[in-house]
Amino acid sequence: MELTDPEESSDSATFAIHSMHLAICTAAFAFNSFLLYLLNKCSAFHTHMKIIMTHQTMAVMAADVYLLLRSTLALFQSYGAKGTVTVDECAFSTSVPDSL
Repeated sequence: MELTDPEESSDSATFAIHSMHLAICTAAFAFNSFLLYLLNKCSAFHTHMKIIMTHQTMAVMAADVYLLLRSTLALFQSYGAKGTVTVDECAFSTSVPDSL
């Protein structure tokens, strides 16, 4: 058995968590889209109840979009942008004391 670097295993665990979250959010968005389609096409609800259910489904879909963006940005920040900024390039380097 080969030993891995702790940083590498942490990176792979982070990637796995964010990837699973992205997959779950995509599946939830697809399922809610299907429910919205069924609600609009095959609904036996009264008109007011149909409007309420449509609004609830759209609210869940909006939350899914937020979670999709959040996990996508987390993946990008973890693996896409690995640049380090030197102290000279920092805009707040003069206002933050060196003791911090």
